[in-house]
Amino acid sequence: MKSTVRLRSDWLCLGVLVLVLFTGIQELSATMLVVGNCKPGGYPTIQQAIDAAPLGAKVQVCPGAYSEQITITKALTLQAITFNGNDHVVINPPSASLVVNAISAFGQKVAAAVLVQNSGGPVNVSGIDINSDFIHNTTYVAGLFYQNSPGTISGVTAREQFGNGLGVGIWIEGGSAKPAVTVQNSYVFNADHAGIFVETENQSEPVVFARITNNSIFAPDTPTDAGILVASGANVTVSGNTVTSNFCAYGIWIGPGTLGTVSGNSIGLAVIGIEAQADGVSVASNQLVSIENGTGIDVQTAAGVVKGNTIGGYSLGIEFNCKANPNVSSNTINLPFTGLDKVPSGVGTSTNKIFSALSTRTGC
Repeated sequence: MKSTVRLRSDWLCLGVLVLVLFTGIQELSATMLVVGNCKPGGYPTIQQAIDAAPLGAKVQVCPGAYSEQITITKALTLQAITFNGNDHVVINPPSASLVVNAISAFGQKVAAAVLVQNSGGPVNVSGIDINSDFIHNTTYVAGLFYQNSPGTISGVTAREQFGNGLGVGIWIEGGSAKPAVTVQNSYVFNADHAGIFVETENQSEPVVFARITNNSIFAPDTPTDAGILVASGANVTVSGNTVTSNFCAYGIWIGPGTLGTVSGNSIGLAVIGIEAQADGVSVASNQLVSIENGTGIDVQTAAGVVKGNTIGGYSLGIEFNCKANPNVSSNTINLPFTGLDKVPSGVGTSTNKIFSALSTRTGC
């Protein structure tokens, strides 16, 4: 009798184990969803797959063009996959065009092609080409807009974000979650407000942590504000990026109340290469090139470090704006009209090297 009870108990445990394993396999397989026809069971649209995805799922998108506007409000991964040697996934506007789907912290209406909003966990997007191709006179247009959401953006293309001076390629906004966002190895083309925009509003401490690294940005001419624009309340690492412009206003603009570093970037043909307004941001080892036009580095801080930068061809190498900043040092400036402009008396600048200047230094 005991033997029979023991046998039944063993079978019951085995059955429970098999059920647990089977359920685990089902859950594992459910975390991978496919969009398109390159794999069996693919969803017809990206949004349908996102809506069906559990937390932490991977949504893999087959090569092809998808005309839709997308919203993500939970942690997941959205990635392009390779099929027959092709991995080009492009998101175009829907036939009825983009519509307003977000309000920024500044109260601006935003039509975002891909909106990531209050996700509560990391949203990772990789290998997607976002083509907004949209013109509107009063609405901001964003290719990819992260609102109060962490994650990694890698290998993304954001292009043709036109909005009559209101277009943003990749937009990162902080919030109560104090998200950390990485933007890397991506390409932004023809955004006519800012290529990459990091912002919060009226914050006394950082509420967004952004790592902007190894991206390529082409900024068209004015009214484009900046290739990379960072507003107050952010802690940023901006490194290894290439910003090429057709004389846009700023290559990189760093606002007051920001912390972090701007280093190892290459900037070409911006009217102002780098605008430095933050005491807590160091601007170091960047390369800036122009053709007898504009200002290499515009210093609007009396304390921020500006060190080891190479500036060539700008009319003004470094503009001090009469700020008595003792931390502008070891920069190399070639062929300016004026190497160091509006430098207060008593501020030492001897460690900076200036070549072929009509004037090496002017005072206030």
